[in-house]
Amino acid sequence: VECQVSGGRSGLCQLAAWLLLSGLAAEAVQYSLLCEHRARHVWRQHSWRCLYQSYQLVGDNKDPLKVRELGGCMDAFRERVAFVIENGVPLTQQLTERITSACAEHSQLLVRDAQHATLSRILKDVSALETCPHTPSDTTTHSHLLMEQEQEQEQEQEQEQEREQEQEEEEEEE
Repeated sequence: VECQVSGGRSGLCQLAAWLLLSGLAAEAVQYSLLCEHRARHVWRQHSWRCLYQSYQLVGDNKDPLKVRELGGCMDAFRERVAFVIENGVPLTQQLTERITSACAEHSQLLVRDAQHATLSRILKDVSALETCPHTPSDTTTHSHLLMEQEQEQEQEQEQEQEREQEQEEEEEEE
């Protein structure tokens, strides 16, 4: 963006460029979330069909193998929350790695070739997104957002300190 007009317009152009880049980064994050949801949907479809066809057996202990299978189908809809605190800075996982590990975790629910083909297409889309030089990766977007948040917090703290100083000065004058 070429904006070298006098009168403060360069600041407006910088703001517009920042807004555009920020919007693109947000779109990249949303697209990566969409890819994760698409992948989860593949094995959740199979789980839903199994549960729908065998809902009468839920809570029935007559067939332990079927009950265990249904339990696995129920687990496909659960998202475990772990409160593990690491000693160091956690390593970020690429989206491809996260989807691949989730596929391995739910491999017993991936029984059709069409499911594997769909997941392959999703992984192909994700790897294209990760290798594209013009889109920010999850880690750069995340670190950029953290840096912006820290800057905003610093600015808010400075403004608060300035307000406190002004109040103290007003109190001293009275």
